[in-house]
Amino acid sequence: MKKLFSFLRFIIFISIGIILFWLVYKDIPMKEMWQGIKNANYFWIILALFIALLGHYSRGRRWNLLIKPLGYDIKPSRTFIAVMINYMANLALPRMGEVSRPIVINRTDKVPLDKLIGTIIIERIFDFMTLVVLTLLAVVLQYKLIKDSIYHALVLQSDKFKSLFSLKTLLIIAIVVALLIILLVLIKKSDGDFKKHPVYIKIRDVVKGFYTGIKTIKTMKNKWQFVGHTLFIWLTYYLMTYLVFFSLPETSQLSLAAGLVVLTIGSLGFIMPSPGGIGTYHFAAEQALGIYQVDKEGAKLYALIAHSSQTLTIIIVGAVCFLIFYYIQKKSKNESLTENSAENL
Repeated sequence: MKKLFSFLRFIIFISIGIILFWLVYKDIPMKEMWQGIKNANYFWIILALFIALLGHYSRGRRWNLLIKPLGYDIKPSRTFIAVMINYMANLALPRMGEVSRPIVINRTDKVPLDKLIGTIIIERIFDFMTLVVLTLLAVVLQYKLIKDSIYHALVLQSDKFKSLFSLKTLLIIAIVVALLIILLVLIKKSDGDFKKHPVYIKIRDVVKGFYTGIKTIKTMKNKWQFVGHTLFIWLTYYLMTYLVFFSLPETSQLSLAAGLVVLTIGSLGFIMPSPGGIGTYHFAAEQALGIYQVDKEGAKLYALIAHSSQTLTIIIVGAVCFLIFYYIQKKSKNESLTENSAENL
């Protein structure tokens, strides 16, 4: 039953990505898109990919800082291998990488899985906090532009948005809100304690997670290295986004602030449940570039090049790292068999 659920979840996630990808590119002739790809300036794309690999390596080094206090001194090369396998696994199924990454280190260096999972949770908390800060910064820097763009898209161009203010729609919203309030009251009465409800528990755990993360970094010996790696990782994410602007005439004139906006909105595409951000990233990046009046063809071409180049790099480097992991694992097993044989003699 569990395997069936995982399979159905995969089908749903990949379907979401494929549908969004089709909606984004269905009106663009393949010949025109291919011509845009061939004419792109690949110097900037390759530079962005090189910087991306530096960020992935830094992520592995940052993870080492969380593993070392557990009593395990892992080689940076091995955590880098685990990180790249993580990214490659996420292309197959969202969040699969968060499972595969600790398994790799468990197999190569015998670190207990439960301890490794704890370190990954801490990483996720800090990355989420960083994304929130960057999103707020992007909104502050580009507030008027973002506000005008949203107003233009929702009010001036969308008849559906205008219909939201009809009496019928407002009545439906009022009924839904009333039903939610009644449901919350019933839940509270039936449980006897609202604090036992799963929704409350989930929110409480998230708040506790933030508090634990902040507390962890305060007590960490190498906390400034951890902060430094976190800032560097997100700087590489930013440069990966911004440098690709220069590969296309349609985006080459965009500002530094535009790079931050595309980064934060594009990141939402990777958070959405689609393998490797397929479809969801393309849609998010197109909407972000629309804020800067980049024509749809140019925005779609940028999203395709930025996403495809990163995905191809992850597949190639991830596959090499997987082969190295397989070799290390096989070598470790052979050494264990040799030691056991020697002891038996």
